[in-house]
Amino acid sequence: MSNQTQEKQESKWRSRELGALWVRSGKNQKYLSGSINIETMPGVTENIKVVVFTNKNREKNEKAPDYVLYRSEDQEQKTDTDLAATASQAAKEVSSETPQPSLNQDSDIPEELF
Repeated sequence: MSNQTQEKQESKWRSRELGALWVRSGKNQKYLSGSINIETMPGVTENIKVVVFTNKNREKNEKAPDYVLYRSEDQEQKTDTDLAATASQAAKEVSSETPQPSLNQDSDIPEELF
């Protein structure tokens, strides 16, 4: 593959990139931590820090998601243990509900996660 073709492919992927995640180790589980860039208005991009946890209650509901993405809270306020506990509680709530066909499910997410 030529350098020009490779650069063109990298550029194509780079233009579609939304963010990046890193594997972290908490006290009870591994999780992903990073940030995503969301275009909130034309030409205005907001960088949002996020964490991703596996849905431990997936076995109870086959329609439940495998992973759950949360907006990260300030690390000075929350420890890994607090994040894992919050994620575990939210995962229980998510897995106990039947997913709605609508793409906008903000009302299903506990207010404490916003």
